[in-house]
Amino acid sequence: MRELGYVEGRDFEMVSRYADFHAERLPELAAELVQLNPDIILGGATIQALAFKQATEKIPIAGVALADPELFGFAANDARPSGNVTGITPYLKGLPAKQLELAREVVPRATRIGLLDDVTDPKARPQRKEIEAAALALEIKIIPAEVLLVRAGSR
Repeated sequence: MRELGYVEGRDFEMVSRYADFHAERLPELAAELVQLNPDIILGGATIQALAFKQATEKIPIAGVALADPELFGFAANDARPSGNVTGITPYLKGLPAKQLELAREVVPRATRIGLLDDVTDPKARPQRKEIEAAALALEIKIIPAEVLLVRAGSR
């Protein structure tokens, strides 16, 4: 913002909240920020955007990394954005299946492949479904390890 000539405190105010990697705190923090009635809300990823979307339908929400906008109700379809959530969707349909195919190329005789699955990440569910469908076609057994991602040294 500084490079564009804006000065925090004079031209804009930035308010931050941190869930410290505890997903269950997101709805409360989202509601708290919505009560401040900001002009826009910035969310890091799908899980934050979902919490904000549940807290407001009026304030614009921009997400840095959103999973499938149709699946999570951010847009009616890819061609027709709707609602108050927008952002970048780095998740591409078909990519998880391609990653499994590449793993199979690296180890051609693999019949079992492990999958570390962060169950707090909303985009993990559709990605896992794609991987499981591709695994069926490739005759590979997926060995899931579901985790709740907790990071040390959080803010």
